[in-house]
Amino acid sequence: MPNPNPYQCRIEGCGRPVRVKSRQLCAHCYRHLLNGTLGQPDRRTQNVPDGMRRCARCKQVLPRTAEHFTRHAGHSCGLSYTCHVCRREYVRNSRRKQRARYDTESMSDQAFLHLLSQRMVQHGILRTMDSRPNVTREERMDMQYETAVEFARAAGVRVGEDG
Repeated sequence: MPNPNPYQCRIEGCGRPVRVKSRQLCAHCYRHLLNGTLGQPDRRTQNVPDGMRRCARCKQVLPRTAEHFTRHAGHSCGLSYTCHVCRREYVRNSRRKQRARYDTESMSDQAFLHLLSQRMVQHGILRTMDSRPNVTREERMDMQYETAVEFARAAGVRVGEDG
């Protein structure tokens, strides 16, 4: 039987807009057709009872509520893919990595001054010196570095030959 609506996927129950016109399939069903999984149950939701959700990280099956999963408006059921415990662990690790990345105590002087000059440009204290047409990139970086050293010394930070 021909598809009554040529702009919708021909797979029963799908209803998504057609992307592959020659086969009258949406992108999702076409991908499953190529993988050979069209018509098979989704193995990610297999063995998960109604009202429950599997955490994508720890694979634990929990009730599908905001008590166990973070709210996320962009997802189909309004909840995130990871449970609260996994999300909390992820956030703690990412914050720890971020702090370590900008830990100025363990940074070399050169890395500190590079970070400082980036921040000074970002906050408008130091211009990028891009307006000078005859200055090479290396010369521009040297000027920014020298200005950052002067700024750091004026702020009382010991850098370079002072250290």
